[in-house]
Amino acid sequence: LFVGGPSANLTDAFLGEYRPVPCADGSTDCLPTALQAISSLSKGTVLHAAGCTDGPQCTGINTDAAVTAAKASDVTILVVGLKYGGEGSSGGQQAAQTNGEGRDRHNITLPGKQQSLCEAVIAVGKPTVLVVLGGGSVSVGFAKDHASVAIVSMGSGGQAGAQALAEVLFGSVTPSGRLPHTMYGEGW
Repeated sequence: LFVGGPSANLTDAFLGEYRPVPCADGSTDCLPTALQAISSLSKGTVLHAAGCTDGPQCTGINTDAAVTAAKASDVTILVVGLKYGGEGSSGGQQAAQTNGEGRDRHNITLPGKQQSLCEAVIAVGKPTVLVVLGGGSVSVGFAKDHASVAIVSMGSGGQAGAQALAEVLFGSVTPSGRLPHTMYGEGW
């Protein structure tokens, strides 16, 4: 199993605007990452490569490591999406690409080079689950024509988001999902 993408190993990737103080030290370090939660339920080997050199901003990518891990795996899970904490947060490098109160995004594509990373990994041809995080619509039209790709729209899963994702992926729970927003194709 390959678990990759810029948000796969971030403790606060599922929090979005929700900024609790879940850990005694005031950090989010006690929260499980998607990689940790998936690894805890997997009976096989779990490989990891973030693919992006700087988290969800993804201004730089290392597709070689991600493609190599995908080729060595039976199934790929890519955790991508909007910058964690970006929706309505005070800004940072990605403020123009996130949404929130009084701020519109300039486009609905994945930030930075995340789409290029996804396309390279999907091209390997292994069954792939594309997990999309973020509090608004994100265009994943580039993945829709691939029969080997399943898309999970997580939104902002909160403190238990990583564990919830792992339980859904491994079939421990089978929730009924309703999208609170439209998933647009390419060209929007």
